[in-house]
Amino acid sequence: MSASSKTWTGIIGFLPFLLFIVYMGWFFGSFADIMVTAINQERAPVEVEFVKNMMSMILLAIIMGMAALAAMIIYIIHVVNNKSIESGEKIVWIVLFIFAGLIAYPVYWFMRIKDGPAQQPGEPRFSQQPS
Repeated sequence: MSASSKTWTGIIGFLPFLLFIVYMGWFFGSFADIMVTAINQERAPVEVEFVKNMMSMILLAIIMGMAALAAMIIYIIHVVNNKSIESGEKIVWIVLFIFAGLIAYPVYWFMRIKDGPAQQPGEPRFSQQPS
């Protein structure tokens, strides 16, 4: 796997986790803002603030879901095609991707992709010279 492919795979693996952190920060920040608005009634009614914040958070959640789905597909394909992983370990990785993807993608990237071999998964280690 080329260095740029490793980098892009790492970005795709970390993106769902980073978006989750942004989402949680936005959620708690919006909640605090709505509570201050409700107490002070400084701006628009609480319902308007709530709907505006929820629409933004729903959009971010959709983007986060699409990033997680893309990462899951890419990482499952990589595991299935990686000849250096035994079949039992492949099953464990796939289950981890399905149930704990936000954590499993970066862990797999550090363990199997970052310092992995330079060739593509499934590619022979030694290319045969034409005779």
